[in-house]
Amino acid sequence: MVLWDHNSLPYGFHLLFCNLNIPYAKIMKINLDEINLELSPLHPSEIVQWAKDQFENGLVMTSGFGAESAVMIHLVTRIMPTVPIILIDTSFLRPETYVFAEQLREHFGLNLKIYASPIPPEDLGNQVEDKLYHEVRKIEPMRRALFELSASAVMSGIRSDQTENRANSKIVQRDSNGLYRIHPILTLSQREVEMYMTLYDLPYHPLVKQGFWSIGDIHNTFPGKNREGRKLGASGECGLNVPNYSI
Repeated sequence: MVLWDHNSLPYGFHLLFCNLNIPYAKIMKINLDEINLELSPLHPSEIVQWAKDQFENGLVMTSGFGAESAVMIHLVTRIMPTVPIILIDTSFLRPETYVFAEQLREHFGLNLKIYASPIPPEDLGNQVEDKLYHEVRKIEPMRRALFELSASAVMSGIRSDQTENRANSKIVQRDSNGLYRIHPILTLSQREVEMYMTLYDLPYHPLVKQGFWSIGDIHNTFPGKNREGRKLGASGECGLNVPNYSI
């Protein structure tokens, strides 16, 4: 079923059907094999510093403000206090997530950029977790955010021990649009994340106390350790962090 024709698409939806205009500037000479080998033994903070030096104002960060999101936020904002942090509001996030995001925004003075679909949630009916849902509620807002922020690289807090797909990720990747994806904490273990949280006295998402460890939308988030509490299909992915997927 086609809900909208291209001539009547809401603002931003044309970005679903075209390539992003990625500003190349300093990034054309990156050899992914060489840089991943160079970065692999470094501390996550050194990877963030490398990304800052390489991409400058073209560098942004994404966060879902999940269970341990404070780790990436703390790590990155110590080096880049004003880095734009993109939160994709699907309109179905857990209520506690909105509260947590606001708490971290105030605590760290975050440059938080919230993007949401212009399509009212009720227009999708019961269509959740299908391709249309992901395109409308996640991918379109993310592409619009990257476009408006002139991003050439985006940092996220995925880890290789979270899903089989993420185990195949690299510290630095590039998608078909030319957008670089940087994963500073990719190789951290769960224990190392917990140690970092303790060392800097960082807050967990409030739902962690209720047994929620992977926190997304209301309809796919349940109590469970690691990704066990997310009902996301065989890939275990939310739709924005699939390796080789082009936003």
